[in-house]
Amino acid sequence: MTFAFALHVLVGLSPVLGFLAALVFLDSYKLVAMRAVVLVVLSGVAAAVACYFANGWLLGRLALDLASYSRYVAPVVEELAKGLVIVALLRANRNLRMLSAVKDLIGDATSEPALFDALCRSMAQLGGYPTVYVARADDDAAKSVVVLAAEGIPAEQRRRLNISWGDNERGQGVAGTAVRENRPCLIHDVRSDPRFAPWRAMAVSLGYEAVIALPLRVAGRAWGVLALASTQ
Repeated sequence: MTFAFALHVLVGLSPVLGFLAALVFLDSYKLVAMRAVVLVVLSGVAAAVACYFANGWLLGRLALDLASYSRYVAPVVEELAKGLVIVALLRANRNLRMLSAVKDLIGDATSEPALFDALCRSMAQLGGYPTVYVARADDDAAKSVVVLAAEGIPAEQRRRLNISWGDNERGQGVAGTAVRENRPCLIHDVRSDPRFAPWRAMAVSLGYEAVIALPLRVAGRAWGVLALASTQ
């Protein structure tokens, strides 16, 4: 069984491996990164292995003979697996493009405000995030978190955010927690999580489902945050 399984995988992958080898060999300008090739191959292997076990499991539970299963069910399972791999690769490529753009912005920035504005705009456009903002943590009495640049938040709602990084009601959201605890903070469901209660109405009106804040550190201390919202 083990040898047969390995042979099936090898035969199934041989056309893809041959094509990728030719692609790398002919790519004299090195437009395709080897890391991307390896990622595609590993994704294909994972999909093939998943289909092998999924088909075996389904065949043992469905009242179908092998010929009928191979004709009507197996192709559906395999196409679904391919679709999932394509979606995962597209998402990974989107994130890589976003990180590359951020790197270029940091190198080209002429001022801090211009950098933050461009950062929010690029992450919203390339990353597909409906809202992105950069905020600074102040050491005032209210322990305020002040938004310096934002994309996707109307100006009126931005003024009413009133975020704190203190241990109080308005400091339990992702931005306040990320600053206070100097760690990334994620809320999966803004509609039900009690920590997001002060901003729930705004989040629902903008279609948010989840939010995350990443601390921006200076000398190891959380100077501020980069926050992103998602509709997924």
